[in-house]
Amino acid sequence: MPPDTSVWVAVGRNRKVGVGEVSTPEKVPVDGHQPEEDLVVPGYHIVRHAGALVALEQAATAGWPAAAEAAEAGWAFVERNLVDMQDGLAFLDSGAIADTGASALAVVAWTMRHQRQGPAAAQGDAQILGLGRFLVGQVEATGAVASARDRSSGALLGPRWRFYTGEVAWALQRLAVAYPGGGFHEPAARVLRYLVHERDRVERWFPAVADHWAAYALADAAQPELFAERADGYRRVLAGRFMTGGGAAGAGPSNL
Repeated sequence: MPPDTSVWVAVGRNRKVGVGEVSTPEKVPVDGHQPEEDLVVPGYHIVRHAGALVALEQAATAGWPAAAEAAEAGWAFVERNLVDMQDGLAFLDSGAIADTGASALAVVAWTMRHQRQGPAAAQGDAQILGLGRFLVGQVEATGAVASARDRSSGALLGPRWRFYTGEVAWALQRLAVAYPGGGFHEPAARVLRYLVHERDRVERWFPAVADHWAAYALADAAQPELFAERADGYRRVLAGRFMTGGGAAGAGPSNL
């Protein structure tokens, strides 16, 4: 029996799903599902929407047509909720605070869609590059990543979130490969260098972050020579955190 996950519900049922009083074909049930009662647990979170799109695009690339259909419905919601942040675009469905992680995972999924669709996806270049510019603006000089931005004032906001740094690293790595002239190589390398060399010491998360997003970023690194001296050691550290069950990732929805 397939696991009871948001992605399975979105793909396998391919049906309208509700959040509170809202029912649309574009949203996916990201806060849970009770299959016995066929109920969607109320609540919506666009970071998880973007994370579900990553999984759907991976499944679509692997040849699952239902995943591609569900992903396209999810993309319609994303495209309607891209907002101007002056230096780029952010994925923001309501309010004035743009969470960095939503845009980062949308970029990751969009690059996968771009690869899957080839030239047909070129019409989305302006949007993905706009999201990329927003992410570059979230990266500080040290390589640390601001967790949000106020749309009105443009101010970067904290506190830091344990997974957004890895998500941004992965997104910028994929942009650096997909758009080699787009100016993403340097900020991508800066974030990844911070992850490998500084994040644990500076941010001092407890328990230490078992960061699957950072692992994906390292796997997709566009310029591994810039941090190779420490990268292998950091990979082993991450692997140890996953294998022992330690770290802060856990199994719940907070790992976005």
